[in-house]
Order: sequence, then C-alpha cells, then structure tokens
Amino acid sequence: MNGFETVMTGLTAIYVGVTGWYAVISHKTLKAIEGQGESGAKQLTIAQDSVEALNNQVREMQSARAQTQDLIGQASRQAEGLYSVVGAIKQSLQFSEVTANAALINAMAIIKSDRAQIVCKWRKIGDSIFNLCIENCGKTPAPIVDVDIHTTTPPITESLPEVPRYLDQRVLQARILCAEEKWCDAVGFTVEMSANGFPTLWDNIAHQKIRCWIWGRVRYKDIFNTDEIHETRFCFFYESRINSFIVGGPAGYTQYT
Repeated sequence: MNGFETVMTGLTAIYVGVTGWYAVISHKTLKAIEGQGESGAKQLTIAQDSVEALNNQVREMQSARAQTQDLIGQASRQAEGLYSVVGAIKQSLQFSEVTANAALINAMAIIKSDRAQIVCKWRKIGDSIFNLCIENCGKTPAPIVDVDIHTTTPPITESLPEVPRYLDQRVLQARILCAEEKWCDAVGFTVEMSANGFPTLWDNIAHQKIRCWIWGRVRYKDIFNTDEIHETRFCFFYESRINSFIVGGPAGYTQYT
C-alpha cells in the first residue's frame, strides 16, 4: 500500500466516524422532538379541558344570572303588590279615623245631651219666704258632691268681688238626684225676706240702701264619667220693688260645666 491509499483509507475512516456520530446525534434529536410533541399534546389536552371547564362555569353563571333576574322580577312584583296593600290599608285607616272621630263627636253630643244637668231655681212660699231648689234637668242621675251657699249684704253702690271664693262644704248625707228631681229642703236653702228674716237689715234692704245677694255653687257628677266633677254656679240679688230674686253679679258667679 502506497502513501496515497493510506491517506484515502484514513479519510474514509474519518468520514464513517463523523457520519456515525451525526446519525447518533440526529436520532437523539428526533427522540427529543418526539418527546416534546407528546408533551405539547398533553398540554393541549389539559388546555382544552381547562377551556371546557371555564365554558361550563360561564354557562352555570349565565344560568344563575337568569335565575337571579327571575327572582328579582318576582321580588319586584311582590313589592308592588305589598305597596298596593299598604296603600289600601292606609286609606282604610284614614277612613276608620274619620269614622271614629265622627262617632266620638256623636257620642260626646249624646252624652252631653243625656247627662245630668243641675240648675238652681227659686220657689216662693207665701209672700216672703223663698226656697232655693236644686233641680236635675238632665236625663240621668246626678250624685251631689257638695253645696256651698253664701248670703252677703253690701251697700247698693257696691257689687260682689270679681272672683268668687267658695268653700269645700261636703254634703253630710249622700244625695243623688234622679232625672227631673228637685231638692228644696236642705238646710240653708230657705230665706225669709222680711223683718223676721233680717231684723236689723230689712229696712235698708226694702229701701234699696243695701242689697241682699245669695250666691254659691253645686258640684256634682254624672254616670258617664264618675271621675269628672261638674259645677253649677248661681248668683241672685233680691229686688224689693218686685219682691223677687233676680240673676245678677259678675260673670264668674253664674256658670255651668
């Protein structure tokens, strides 16, 4: 073998070695690429599964949203119905209030017209004796609480004080006046307008120098409200020229409650 052949043999060996090495490297690269392809396929499958799960979640959320909107619609309709009911109740209450007020006014008017009403009147006995009678002009009984009677004889030019001063003078025996009943026999209700009744004052009374005032009050209750006390104030002066008692005095002396 000459030198040329020896060189060619060496180059051939080198070529074969390089080619073998390249084949080995190519095979490894192909395996790596194939592994990457399998990994990418797995990742694609996982991604597709994730997308499907998200789509399912979206569909569930859309379904829940539709249900929520339906519930909201139902609640709105119920609220509108409740508003209508509340409005009807409010109108009913307003009507009931008006009716109740009217009934109360009517009841109070009936009570006022039917309850006991005390007035004081004079009854003349003979020529000079006068008897003050307490009369129930109402339609129901009147339990008497107290009676207070005063007699004063100031100069003819003077009047009574503007404000009367009464005493809480309890009735010793309980007295109830029925409807249209009179009470005329109580102590202090009778006065004799003569020299016998006023031995030292009669001449001045008869000649209009002094004036005889008889005034007072009667307090009583009624059966409709036993906690309330009604009051009848009376005031009279004797007029000798007509031999009679006449209503008079300041306004506070004649009142009815």
